[in-house]
Amino acid sequence: MSAAASVDSFGFPLLQLGEAERSAREKSLGAGEAGSLAKAWSSSADIVDAFAANPTSPLPKRLKQLVRAGVPPSQRSTLWFKLSGGWALQKAAGYSYYEAIVKEADLAASPKSVISRADLELFNPFPQHPLLSGMKGMRATRRVVLAHAAHVGGAEYAQGVSSVAAFLLAVMGMGQEEEVFWALVALTRHRLHPAFFEELRGCRAEQRTLEDLARRKVPRVSALFEKLEAPLGEVTNEWMVYLFTRSLPAETTARVFDCVLAEGAKALHRAGLALLKLHEPSLVSTGKGSLKLGQVFKWRVARTFDAELLMKVAYKSMGTLQSSTIAALRAPHEAAIAADQVALASRLSAFVRGGPALGSGRARSPSGSTGSLSSLTAADGAPGATPAGAVEAASAASGKMLISGMRPVLAPQAPAPYQPRALGSPPELLQVASLRLLLAGASAR
Repeated sequence: MSAAASVDSFGFPLLQLGEAERSAREKSLGAGEAGSLAKAWSSSADIVDAFAANPTSPLPKRLKQLVRAGVPPSQRSTLWFKLSGGWALQKAAGYSYYEAIVKEADLAASPKSVISRADLELFNPFPQHPLLSGMKGMRATRRVVLAHAAHVGGAEYAQGVSSVAAFLLAVMGMGQEEEVFWALVALTRHRLHPAFFEELRGCRAEQRTLEDLARRKVPRVSALFEKLEAPLGEVTNEWMVYLFTRSLPAETTARVFDCVLAEGAKALHRAGLALLKLHEPSLVSTGKGSLKLGQVFKWRVARTFDAELLMKVAYKSMGTLQSSTIAALRAPHEAAIAADQVALASRLSAFVRGGPALGSGRARSPSGSTGSLSSLTAADGAPGATPAGAVEAASAASGKMLISGMRPVLAPQAPAPYQPRALGSPPELLQVASLRLLLAGASAR
């Protein structure tokens, strides 16, 4: 098999590596497969099991050391399931819960069913992966993502969820679909911001917090982006939305997930700061006068094959990073994002109540002036100016999320904290037909 056609440990295509990159990758993989590391994990089985039973408790010092050293590839499926809190959630819900929620939401597709174009876009985040992009892989990703949405009440679907679910399937194994579901639920419940994927509120707050941390920890890189008017957020936003699954090489992403699934969002910030620090010399030397700094940086991040070096920089070169510091930096961003959403909801509500006649293409604001639907959505940071984007924005603004091309479209339900949603009658469908017609007519001209 040629270098260009080769794949990594999880089946993702490998870029054509230079000699230094190949050496760094092999060294990092060798460290993860070292017998001493596997023995260290095996000797700590009791500590792992105790933490798995109470996954919201402080992470023991011994486990911190181990997850930062890396989880042996042969043990990732089991250890990710336990360290994330998925094992405890499955035990509390019952071992038949996943099968039941899939059936309840009518997500179990017939083997001969045809997946629509919308499904292909939503549930095929890695089209170059031979297994994930096949019918079996897309169906598995679809079941996990939609079961997750049904479990949390249907309001937390985002493109990033599909990428994370598919990545977990690739690493943990297609035969571990139920464990992947519970690891995903535990990740969004225990390890990330409570609203991380809910209209991307938490994701946006973490991304802005990372920018604040960058000004403190890697000021030269931060200043360079600001000087060249190349927003750092153009790069870091993708890191947060997809949890690095679309930015780093998959084997390096797995090392980041070793820590995220056990330590939470702080590990995302450490990984992000480490990438900025690791590539600081090349960015500073090549960034002067460059208007494409973001593109150059994305290219370098995609070729970060030395996972060992990245984690070393993340945990040994970035200094202290207290959870309290992150929380203090995050708080004003959360408030600003919440205020923006209230304003957006108000404007969209006014548009729907006093909108134009079908096909007029103009919307009347509460003050009586008119404006196009495109300007309304763009001004408020809505998902897009297209009819579909506007419908999605309106749904999000009203506390609901429309998932195009997917069924069921669920109204949010509020499950009790750390308890699975009780199974019962099918979820109420969100009725948006009239709104879809209104917005389609509004943008027709």
